[in-house]
Amino acid sequence: MKRLLFTCSLMTVLSFTSSLAQTAKKPISRDGLVKAVNIFFDAVKADDYETIKNSYAADYTFIGPDGTIGGAEERMRRLKAQGGSNFVSATELTYRIYGDAAVVTGVATTKRPNGETERSRFLQVWTMQGANLRLVASQVTKME
Repeated sequence: MKRLLFTCSLMTVLSFTSSLAQTAKKPISRDGLVKAVNIFFDAVKADDYETIKNSYAADYTFIGPDGTIGGAEERMRRLKAQGGSNFVSATELTYRIYGDAAVVTGVATTKRPNGETERSRFLQVWTMQGANLRLVASQVTKME
């Protein structure tokens, strides 16, 4: 009987602790999200691969304009293979926050090797992981 009572008490405490941990997640602030997005795009423009990689969640997913899909390592390989940033700017940014997750959309302008620019719409999904915002997914579609 004591063992059963102990087990029930332990399960109650663990359940309560788990529910506290879930409700204690830090929500995303708009200022924090804007700052994280700006740091990310500044890093892309400066070819700061360490900051870019640190912005990605461990299970980051990227869907390219050609429909290819890859993770953080593949995305880093592609960025480095370009031989320097072709990123010019991100405009028309919208920020939507859903507790500890957020969606950012906008238009990215990049340079082609011939010097012409092209525009793409992008979507990013950010989430709080611990005390840090991390990019968990992004998708790019070229605009015609």
